[in-house]
Amino acid sequence: MSSLKKLSICMAGHISPAGFIQLSSLKKLQSLDVSDCSCVTAEVMQVFVNIPLTELTIRRCDIDDECFEVVCQMKSLVKLDMEDNDSISSSMLCKLSSLVNLQYLDMSFCRLPVEGIRAISDIGLTEMFLDYCGIDDECLAVVSNITSLRKLGIIGNRITKAGLVHLASLQHLEYILIDSRLYEAADLAGIKYRNGLSRK
Repeated sequence: MSSLKKLSICMAGHISPAGFIQLSSLKKLQSLDVSDCSCVTAEVMQVFVNIPLTELTIRRCDIDDECFEVVCQMKSLVKLDMEDNDSISSSMLCKLSSLVNLQYLDMSFCRLPVEGIRAISDIGLTEMFLDYCGIDDECLAVVSNITSLRKLGIIGNRITKAGLVHLASLQHLEYILIDSRLYEAADLAGIKYRNGLSRK
């Protein structure tokens, strides 16, 4: 088991922090998925700080600021999926800037004010998903400063056609996942788009 590179233990709410500590021997672990685990705390995440994880999925874990701060110590992370964790304060999002290797970020269904967007705008992200985050045109203007973006998801937000035009400045953007009411604006801005929730 010490050579294990990928581990998924979703919906494992019965595992105690002591149980997670047993995983500290998995020094070659690269990908960890603990989605829907109510037991994900700062103490649990601390177990993985010294393991060179490149992918971490913590969907619907209701993580708090203390736990999020530990996640931001995982310097080797390339992909972070933290969909539907809305207990993190916007002031804590600035900690994401310490993840210098991060390329993929999913914060869908997280409350994300414009201050939170500014906090992550300096990360060299290539893929970012902000579906149903309550973002508006002002937030999208800040997103347009992330010039490295290739894929962007913004379904279910308060974005208008006028706001979508901001994204025309993203020279590397391959496509965005948007609502059908924004198709025309995407066409006018020369942006490739997809509908639905496919992230392939």
